[in-house]
Amino acid sequence: MRPLLPVVAALCLVSWACHSRVPLTPAELAEREHQEAWLEHVDTSHTSALPAGWLSGTARDFSDALQRWDLPKVILWDKVSHTQLTQVLLKLGQTPREAEAAVRAALLLSRDHSPPSQASLLTRLERRMLPAERGRQAVDVVCAAALSKFHGLDAGAMGSLQRLVSGRIPHPDLDVRVECARAYLAHIPCDPETTPPLRARNCLRFLIKVLRSETSAQASDPITWPRIRTVAWPKGRAAQEIVRWHPSEIQFQPDGPWKDQIAWTALAERALGL
Repeated sequence: MRPLLPVVAALCLVSWACHSRVPLTPAELAEREHQEAWLEHVDTSHTSALPAGWLSGTARDFSDALQRWDLPKVILWDKVSHTQLTQVLLKLGQTPREAEAAVRAALLLSRDHSPPSQASLLTRLERRMLPAERGRQAVDVVCAAALSKFHGLDAGAMGSLQRLVSGRIPHPDLDVRVECARAYLAHIPCDPETTPPLRARNCLRFLIKVLRSETSAQASDPITWPRIRTVAWPKGRAAQEIVRWHPSEIQFQPDGPWKDQIAWTALAERALGL
């Protein structure tokens, strides 16, 4: 499946088409109608502009500024601000500074739960960017984590998240796949007293596979991603989500002995009916 047309590109195409005689394509028309419908129900008197200097200074400066700006927990960026944030987010960054700027954009977009911001975050994930080196995937992790907090993801967004986890062409980075699984499962009602619904099981099975990785149990449950020797962080995140579906008094230790990891995972798998 081809990635969704990026929001910024769609806006540019719509703007250009409005000043030309070339008819809009169905995708361009749908994007324009989506944007116009959003603007119609938005009270623009309550939109906000980006704080000055949001791209300047160090990462620590930005972190301190987030507190100093005292932004609302949920904010609605104006159209100019949203477009700027999306441009920075979707830029193919080659340097640590560009990667950091994209993280800033993702964090600010995560404050805005409007459909355009949801589309921007999801578009970044659907580009399936492989980070230049370990640690550069922070922006995609932030995007996925933000989507877990959004209210009422539609069926299309849910389907995209599931494909990023276990589809034919999943996201190439393991940490991001785990976070996409958590985002997907966050929007499915969870009752620890019952068996998880069918639509939750693929992502739960994937998380179980992550917990088995880099142990002897991996031989019977092969990994579906390029091997990474250091998997403590994704294992920890996977275990946290498993515990939400199956509470356990015994804490999973991602750096613990193999036999303990294998036993914990097998018990959780049986309890979840996977």
